[in-house]
Amino acid sequence: MDFRSTAAMAEITAQIGQNLHDVNQNDTRQQTKRQKHLSRKQKDETEQLQNTGVSYPPRLPRHIEIQVSFNLLLNKHVAYSTLFRSVAGRCPRQNFFSPSVDYKMQMIIIGDRHVGKTCFLERYTDHRFQQESKSTVGIDFRMKTVTVAGQRVRLQIWDTAGQERFNSITTAYYRNARGIILIYDVTNPETYLNISKWLDLVHEYARNDAEVAIVGNKADLPDVQVNPLKARNFAEKWGYLFYETSAKESLNVETVFVNLVYKILKQIPQPHERNPRVRRRENPVTLEDDTEQNQRSKCC
Repeated sequence: MDFRSTAAMAEITAQIGQNLHDVNQNDTRQQTKRQKHLSRKQKDETEQLQNTGVSYPPRLPRHIEIQVSFNLLLNKHVAYSTLFRSVAGRCPRQNFFSPSVDYKMQMIIIGDRHVGKTCFLERYTDHRFQQESKSTVGIDFRMKTVTVAGQRVRLQIWDTAGQERFNSITTAYYRNARGIILIYDVTNPETYLNISKWLDLVHEYARNDAEVAIVGNKADLPDVQVNPLKARNFAEKWGYLFYETSAKESLNVETVFVNLVYKILKQIPQPHERNPRVRRRENPVTLEDDTEQNQRSKCC
């Protein structure tokens, strides 16, 4: 190997090492200069904030900042959860999660076929009237929320079929009904005379504190064949409500439900009452025996 070649190789290696050393030193100086610049900038911002009276906290490492942010979110979640439980504990559950309803009541509409039970119900719940309405098969229902005497009441109203072959189905819904609306047709005396039959079913299957309203429907028609005074006297004698209505003209339809709900609310025991008295329904009599019963009450 030539000595000159070896010397040249050593010189080149030394030159490369010197260049690498210079590059490293240059990078170190640039990094130091950059750190001093950042430190000077942060110091100036800190002094500026201190002059304005605002404290500037030192910057934390990245992994510590992530942990602190997670802890803050967790504490906020716990705080909101505590507030949620405290508010829910003070408020009733149904008032907190849904529109407030003080009472839920079931009502049932009964009567002969073709007296207008479905039209009567649709007028109240849907504010509509259909001249040609199909007969109810079995049973149907509607829902409506009303406010009576400052109490919000959610009504579940059952519409029953008037045919006797459906009595085995419909009478099962009598038990939970707080209000019973018995409808007859003012233009059909037979539907009025059948009131006694329907009241017998009410007495047999309904609860003792159920309130009853007797309603003469189709009062807008001219050929009225049932004496309203006689029907009112019978209803008032046994403590029932009485109204003549018209589903077509929307006459007294809402009044029936409002007054029936109000009468039911008066029978519900209040929390401050120790021994609330609940009215017990007496056995109804047939319409043909009205005069005989009046004479018995006078002589006794």
